[in-house]
Amino acid sequence: MNDTMMQALQQEKHAWALRHEMGFPADCKLTPSIEFGTGGAIDGGIVRELVVRAMQLGQDIIYAGQGHAGISKPREYLAVMRNQHLIHIFRCRPWSGDSNAPVIMVSECGKITIRLGSDGAFECLAGAPSDIAGGHCRALARIERVAAETHTRIETHMFPPRSSDD
Repeated sequence: MNDTMMQALQQEKHAWALRHEMGFPADCKLTPSIEFGTGGAIDGGIVRELVVRAMQLGQDIIYAGQGHAGISKPREYLAVMRNQHLIHIFRCRPWSGDSNAPVIMVSECGKITIRLGSDGAFECLAGAPSDIAGGHCRALARIERVAAETHTRIETHMFPPRSSDD
C-alpha cells in the first residue's frame, strides 16, 4: 500500500472512530440525513463542495480535514448543518466530558454544541461546555484509541491468513 492510500485509510478510520464515539453503534447504518467525511485541508473549495452536498442531498455533514500537508491525522473539523432554508457552517472540535459520555462537537466560537439526538439526527444546541481544551484532548485520545483498534480489525480482515499458513 502506498503512502497516499495509507493516509486515506487513516483518515477514514479517524472519521469512523469519531462517528462511533459520538454514539453511532458500530454496526448501525447512518440515517440518510447524516454523513461523515474526510479529506484534504479545509479551504474554500472544500467548503463549497460540502455546502452543495448538504443542499442537494439534504445532509448534515461532519468533515475531518488534514491540518497541514503531509500529516495523516485529521486536525480540522467542519460541521455543515441544515436549518429549513439555511446552511450553517461551523469550524468545530470534538469534546468529551468523561470516558463514558458520547463525544460532542463544539464550535470554535464556543456558541454551538452538536450532538447525536435520540432520533438519530444531529441536534444543534446553544452554548458550549467548560474546559474546551481539556475536553478536546480527552475526545481526541478516545478517537485515536478507537481508530487504532479499527486499524487492527481492518488489517485482519484485509489480509486473511492463507490456508498454507496454518
